[in-house]
Amino acid sequence: MFRLQWVGDPALAKSQSYMFTASQVPVKFPKGTSKVQVVMSFGVVIDVAAAGVTPSLTVVSSKLAKDMKGNQRAIVTVENPTTTHALLPDGSISLSGEGWSKTIDSTTLRDTIGIGLVQPGMRRRFVLPGAVPASVTNLQVSLNYHPKH
Repeated sequence: MFRLQWVGDPALAKSQSYMFTASQVPVKFPKGTSKVQVVMSFGVVIDVAAAGVTPSLTVVSSKLAKDMKGNQRAIVTVENPTTTHALLPDGSISLSGEGWSKTIDSTTLRDTIGIGLVQPGMRRRFVLPGAVPASVTNLQVSLNYHPKH
């Protein structure tokens, strides 16, 4: 068990991201001995946000593209205009076009794209899960975003 604590400026102007890594050093055993050794290494992304700032995400563009298997997929670019990081899976995305519609909930987003981090003042492109029917040529996208922090 370990604990990390922010000791920087409490009036953080813009959220920051850090990578904490820990690696165990292998131990050399004397010759002629038989031992089992498990060596671990891991990394954790840590996002530090200013207190009282609510993140926001907006869809700035969307398009359709074929994946490597020939399936049509939706690609969206979202923008975070705030000074704190935002996570796309804190929302849901609705897609529609030519009589077809689909909503991708936050659990599905988290399971397929991960944490979906969008840094302050930045844009990020996401390939959304699931195929879009070939009959859809004009895609409408809306984001229902409800941040948890």
